[in-house]
Amino acid sequence: LAQTELDLASLDLSIQETELALKTALRNLQRDLATKRQQIALAEDNLAVLEENYNIMFERNQVGLATTLDVVEAQQSLLEGELALLNARVSYQESYRELLLMAGLI
Repeated sequence: LAQTELDLASLDLSIQETELALKTALRNLQRDLATKRQQIALAEDNLAVLEENYNIMFERNQVGLATTLDVVEAQQSLLEGELALLNARVSYQESYRELLLMAGLI
């Protein structure tokens, strides 16, 4: 009987440790999602600046104040910004999926 009570206490402790680990992992994923939402917002802001820069370079090129190379470089920066935004969104979706899996929703 004493051994059974000891086993039950051990199982209780194990359950508590597992619950704590799950809660910690869940909080970490929630923080990760919040960080990734901020990264998406920053990438969107950066993309807006890069688009404006490209438009300025294009217009400057039209009136002879910028070279074709300037336009191409601005376009390359714009494409890199678009890629960064896509990567941020994919990263967010991966973390969101992980959270749903942990919560047992998928």
